[in-house]
Amino acid sequence: MKTKNSGMGIFGGTFDPIHDGHVRLACALRDELLLSEVRFIPAGHPYHRQVAPQASPLQRLTMVRLAIGCEANLVVDEREIKQTTPAYTIKTLSNIRQEVGWQVALWYLMGMDTFAQLTTWKKWQDLLGLTNIAVAMRVTDVSVLPNALIPLWEKRVIDTVPEQISGAIYCLKLLPKDISSSHLRQILSAGLNVQLPICQAVLQYIAQESIYKAFV
Repeated sequence: MKTKNSGMGIFGGTFDPIHDGHVRLACALRDELLLSEVRFIPAGHPYHRQVAPQASPLQRLTMVRLAIGCEANLVVDEREIKQTTPAYTIKTLSNIRQEVGWQVALWYLMGMDTFAQLTTWKKWQDLLGLTNIAVAMRVTDVSVLPNALIPLWEKRVIDTVPEQISGAIYCLKLLPKDISSSHLRQILSAGLNVQLPICQAVLQYIAQESIYKAFV
């Protein structure tokens, strides 16, 4: 039987802003795979985005800290925020692998929409040599995969949680909620008085810092 402290989760993203859906998925990754911790790694200068995040790196880092403050075994990793140049996932994972060694299973969490864009990542073919990938997907999401990824998916996807250190693709049982950070930014920018799937501490910080020009 799989026991706790068997692996580490990695959750990268801009988190602009972080919302309840992010935290919910990280908790599902932790609980379903019985991981010792899940590291949130906010991107400092995300090279995939044509438009820079509206919140600064420090603001996004602070929002992540506030959002996960009460959750056990969810932590923040500042390494990409501290970089002055774009951080590539392959390099981040390589550094983490060097730090934790090869006795620890790594699990990189991503949504199916992100996985479908994997071929645009630097040295994407080498990712599964360093980590497993946990995918949060909806029932029909497989249809969005480009042809280049279908053989990889068919070869690597596993129905049960694998024991291996790297190389597997596993689909989380928890279905992701349809929450968009871009949509939340629009609501915050408009100053609409609606209930948002963002924790109160983060909302207070957004108001305090006038991020997204909200509540001004």
